[in-house]
Amino acid sequence: MFFECNLPRSLIPVYQPWLYQALESTIRTVYQRTKKLNAALDYLNRCGCPMQPETFQLWASSVFKLNPGRFDALSHAELATLCMSLYDGEEQPKRLEFPNAIVLYDTAFVTTKDWEILRHIGLGGSDSSVTNGASEFQTEEGLFYEKLGYTDLLAAAGKRLSDDKGGAVFERGHNVEDKVISIFCEMTGAVRIRETRMFQSKRYPACTANVDAILRMPDGETVPFEAKSTIDQYTTKQKWFGDAVPMYYLTQVHQYLGVLDDPRIKRAFIGCLPVNDVILADKYIASEPAYFNGERQYFHQEIKRDLEMETAVMTNAQNFWDRYIAMNLKPNPSGKADMDHYVALHFRPSPLTDDAAADLETPINIAYGDVEDDYAQFKKLDAEISSLQERIKTLDEGRKVLKDKLANLMGDSVAATVIDHDGNPIFYMTNKPGAKITYDREILEKYFPEAEEKARRVSSYLTLRVTEKAPKKKKTK
Repeated sequence: MFFECNLPRSLIPVYQPWLYQALESTIRTVYQRTKKLNAALDYLNRCGCPMQPETFQLWASSVFKLNPGRFDALSHAELATLCMSLYDGEEQPKRLEFPNAIVLYDTAFVTTKDWEILRHIGLGGSDSSVTNGASEFQTEEGLFYEKLGYTDLLAAAGKRLSDDKGGAVFERGHNVEDKVISIFCEMTGAVRIRETRMFQSKRYPACTANVDAILRMPDGETVPFEAKSTIDQYTTKQKWFGDAVPMYYLTQVHQYLGVLDDPRIKRAFIGCLPVNDVILADKYIASEPAYFNGERQYFHQEIKRDLEMETAVMTNAQNFWDRYIAMNLKPNPSGKADMDHYVALHFRPSPLTDDAAADLETPINIAYGDVEDDYAQFKKLDAEISSLQERIKTLDEGRKVLKDKLANLMGDSVAATVIDHDGNPIFYMTNKPGAKITYDREILEKYFPEAEEKARRVSSYLTLRVTEKAPKKKKTK
């Protein structure tokens, strides 16, 4: 069927009651809309209407956007008839299919409220920066509360974005998105292929992707495009200098590439348009492109596919979902977000990080019977991990020997093709030089103390250690 809905029919029993009910209701509504859309499309085919499915999707989504309530009240035949009356004979380009991804639903047929509710069933691209430790706006703890619907704790934590006046962040993203894409298309000659579906990874089912645009480049290449906007043009210029992309956006694009998992796609593009928001009476009205020295500010960067990066990003996201969301287990505080009052509310520093605590605090007593099973399981898993680590170390050493042998065969070449007796390529090897920049902190402290202090980032955390030896007290001077 052209329209698909693969939202979960049953939910994990960890959501707050209000969210659980909202999810059940919203999912049921989306299934009903999907059924109606397929029935309407089938009705058009039986009537001999030449309208292509992509064009019907465009007109039907226009009806929905204008009045979702009216759309829901229409029968499939009434919807088809209405779209036929709007049809002007101009067809939309054929959409691309992505067989390695699952279609969850079509975002063109959900309201803003529906979309916000459905975000709780997985981890989107914007969540990947949190699960990969790259977010400047959210903590893992905050994401946990958000996904499970702990609105009281989120309210106590305050807004995630301090500049979100009148809902500007959400509205700006939708209003400016088309402008960013249009600018890129004008600059490169790319053509936009309409794409509004929400995708889910087959290998990492917690990971979803709602790509802003699919573009066809002048040479026929297909590339996903992610559109961003910001109101801080000066900081933006620094963060996008040269070929740089902020890490919290980079993880998002790599998750999208990984979810689609399409061999036709070799790269993606991300564009950013600094804007000035128009706010009236604390309500967001619109956004206008920002100018600097009389020139419109705009940045875009190419992001090539990196399978190792995609795997790492989505593995971290899936682990976060399985370990914390699905188990309803609050993650440890990370202290990585710029939300001081949030961290103060939910972060309990270790007593050993306090300079005033010269000695170890008096430990509390816990009855062995309360932890006996957990302790036994912990020791068992700990032993298994140690055994696996030794095995991994041995395998890694063996792999290193083989890599050295392969590298020696290449000599001074940085690329090689391994061929069979007939000259057909079997696999490829590269051995490219690279460099990693590091900084000596002692030199910075000695010669550039002010720079070192400004660049220093301190993350507090808690470390749980389980041992059968009593911890030693710190010696007092």
